[in-house]
Amino acid sequence: MSMQLKTPGVYVQATSDEPDAILALPTAIPAFVGFTESASQGGRTLVATPVRITSMAQFQDTFADPDGATRGAPRPRFDYAADTSAVPPLRAAADAPRFNLYYSLQLFFDNGGGACNIVSIGTYADVLANGGPPDAQAFLAGLAAIGQDEGTTMIVVPDAVMLDAQGWAAVSCAALRQCGARRDRVALLDVREGWRAPDGGPDDPVTGSAGLRALLGAAGAERRYGMAYYPWLNTTVVGPGAIDFSWLSAPTLPTLQAGLRAEAAQLFPPRRDGTPDPKHAPYTAIVDGLAAARGDAVRTSHQALLAHSPLYRQAMADVAASVNLLPPAGAMAGVFVRNDTTFGVNHAPANTTIISALAPAVRIDDAAQATLNAPLDGLAVNAIRTFPGHGVLVWGARTLDANSQDWRYISVLRTTIMLERSIAAFLGTCALRANDAHTWAHVRDTIGRFLAAQWAAGVLAGARAADAWRVRVGIGATMTGMDVLDGVMKVSVDVAVARPDEFIELTFVQEMQAARGLPG
Repeated sequence: MSMQLKTPGVYVQATSDEPDAILALPTAIPAFVGFTESASQGGRTLVATPVRITSMAQFQDTFADPDGATRGAPRPRFDYAADTSAVPPLRAAADAPRFNLYYSLQLFFDNGGGACNIVSIGTYADVLANGGPPDAQAFLAGLAAIGQDEGTTMIVVPDAVMLDAQGWAAVSCAALRQCGARRDRVALLDVREGWRAPDGGPDDPVTGSAGLRALLGAAGAERRYGMAYYPWLNTTVVGPGAIDFSWLSAPTLPTLQAGLRAEAAQLFPPRRDGTPDPKHAPYTAIVDGLAAARGDAVRTSHQALLAHSPLYRQAMADVAASVNLLPPAGAMAGVFVRNDTTFGVNHAPANTTIISALAPAVRIDDAAQATLNAPLDGLAVNAIRTFPGHGVLVWGARTLDANSQDWRYISVLRTTIMLERSIAAFLGTCALRANDAHTWAHVRDTIGRFLAAQWAAGVLAGARAADAWRVRVGIGATMTGMDVLDGVMKVSVDVAVARPDEFIELTFVQEMQAARGLPG
């Protein structure tokens, strides 16, 4: 309605003439699927229910047992072994297995993670009550729960490595199928037993008979939506101050006690006159009481043993190394967030450090990475390596469809997903408009402005804007008169997505020095 003018003068009437704009949708919001300490709140179950969180504290407030002492962290028990050189040093006890979701979330937030969805598929107690490994069906139900979530752009299932080979394959393939069906997310996969060396044998976690390539060999076109990282990481998420002998399984604690008693004879030998060292009896009393220690007695005994026993210090170091050996997908989800925030989704999430990681569990050299990066079947696995002076780096940026010229690189795939989602969201606002030349021009101009901004930001390749994209819509271009009568508007968008410099070739030319007195 126009203003009613009554007094002579100049009047200013503000109007909005700002054209529609397309906003780039978020690209790094993962959904974590796995087991939690608690899966209910206020009497309402949270199993197979996506819950959005933005911090570790919020996760603990939602999924930790309010009466527990660990704030949601699992408490695995490890079978003690003396003089071990295995990786991991100690294996988790069958009655207290490793749950990875909690610690993977810590790695996610340490590496720059922000908002994410948590899908609990049950509690630690549920798994322990069954007396065996978890059921793959619980994971599949959790994946189905995020199948209709519009905000999720990544799927991470840290606890899938608890499953046997066939269970892991079923869960991983289900995640890939969901990504392929929705075309708006990717799956970050952990390699089962990714602490093993890539020796080419039957137990090789990538090429072995139960390795990643054998298990995912039947994956179809959806493999492009998956990416895998190897090896596992030695991390610092659980500090040494949190670890004591209560982390050892009860059946193997007597083995440590026997070793400590034998060591005590060396630590506190008899005096020259043959009488016992007065420290020997109190010390052995502490050793004898480990199984019954509770509360403050645990910390007191732990500190006394740390102060005197090299054997005990090594045992605690083995526990720390075992609990901190973690699959890398949670950390990589955080790297993706940090990468997208700092550089943009078009930047490859590689050649960057992993925070809270001390070292890869396996040393990868150039020869080993060649097998991982360029396999004949295209199921590329991205290496995590250590470089002198640079620390732990992600040294690969390929999808599981590395033989595809179009979908080989993670950044190309994720950039394309971002462009598709953003443009599709805008086109949704055009529904029920007149299917005529005015609407087609509006669509073409709006998408063009969006793509021009992406080209200016380096997302699209091309020496000039005209080389980077093309938008077509309308009769004679993408539609027929029958399409108009049927209420169908077809839009074609061609883009040239920038690809990463995976291989950089540097050429040196040494010229001979010119003879004296002659022109150079």
